[in-house]
Amino acid sequence: MLWDLDAQSYDALFGAALNIHRASIGLPPVDNVRDHVLGRATTRTRRSSRP
Repeated sequence: MLWDLDAQSYDALFGAALNIHRASIGLPPVDNVRDHVLGRATTRTRRSSRP
C-alpha cells in the first residue's frame, strides 16, 4: 500500500516533465517514474526505449 502511494507521488511530481523530455528526444513515455528512475523499469519500457 505505501509502495503504491510512493509510486503515485513520483508520477504526480515528475511524470509530466520526464515524459515531455523523453518525447522531445524521441523516447516513449514511462508508466512508472519511480521504478524507471530506480532502475526497476518494466521489460516493455526497456525494450521500447532501445533504438
